[in-house]
Amino acid sequence: MAQQTSETKRAALDDLYGRITRVAESNGGNASPLMWSVSFPPAVTAEPQTEPTPALHVEMHEGLRVDFIPRRPLSAFGALQVEARRNFNGKPVTGLAAFCSLGADGISWQGPKGSPLTDDDIRESLKHQGPPPL
Repeated sequence: MAQQTSETKRAALDDLYGRITRVAESNGGNASPLMWSVSFPPAVTAEPQTEPTPALHVEMHEGLRVDFIPRRPLSAFGALQVEARRNFNGKPVTGLAAFCSLGADGISWQGPKGSPLTDDDIRESLKHQGPPPL
């Protein structure tokens, strides 16, 4: 298993966010990078602590917004996982918790069902009704 350092996680996020941006734009949306304050797990720090972490904000047609955010800061130990937080006209949309995780090779992304992440998986996360239940 390849060790996931902050640098390899950042490179993997850049790749993932590039893929998401291409899919969003090809479906009439737009994407903007941003920094998100992500908390360290409580077992890691004695006091609550956050770290600015790269995220991606996507706006699709008809009021759907999706923020792709790592579950942990990049410097935190453990595999990189990214979730999609979907919002439609100001209201949270359920249906997608763990969106994807970086595979053991440190390069490839796994989709919500553990198979390689496809553009169709990304496209489903950018729809109002979202993906089918896991």
